[in-house]
Amino acid sequence: MHGTGFDRLARELAGGRSRRAVVKTLAGTTAGGLLAALGGRGAGAAGERVRVCHMTGSATNPFVLIEVSADAVPEHRAHGDAIEPDFATNSAHCNGCGKVCDPGQACLNGSCQEACFALGAVCNPTEDQCCQDEEQIACAEDAAPECGGVPRCCRPGDGSCSNDCDCCGLLVCVSGSCDNDPGTD
Repeated sequence: MHGTGFDRLARELAGGRSRRAVVKTLAGTTAGGLLAALGGRGAGAAGERVRVCHMTGSATNPFVLIEVSADAVPEHRAHGDAIEPDFATNSAHCNGCGKVCDPGQACLNGSCQEACFALGAVCNPTEDQCCQDEEQIACAEDAAPECGGVPRCCRPGDGSCSNDCDCCGLLVCVSGSCDNDPGTD
């Protein structure tokens, strides 16, 4: 719009007001309409803030911790971001965004630590994953087929047991204790 057209429009809208007053009114109306259309989003609207581990797509800095409006959570979740991650227990975000624990580790109190598997749990024989308590517990490679045929945390000879699968290798559970051959004692 050229200068004379604007002047004519301003005079018609002004009804005796100055051009400056008309421009202020138009600017205010436009800004107000824009804020209403956005619902206050991103314009400092008051509301709950949510921590998000935001995926950046960068190879050198793949995650950043940001705080967003609760209204923005669905978009971030759809993007694959972690919403309100628990840095004390989340193995994918242990003690910070994108700090992933190694295989066989768990996030405990914000620190990646060797996982501790219970009696009967499937385990990896090359890693010391089975819990140690008052009795020895080991990861046996030669698990019995009736126990799933996979390596599992088990007790060696003379360890306490409730069934044969609690015992390592070819040991069997006899009267609550792992034994080689129940008939030879």
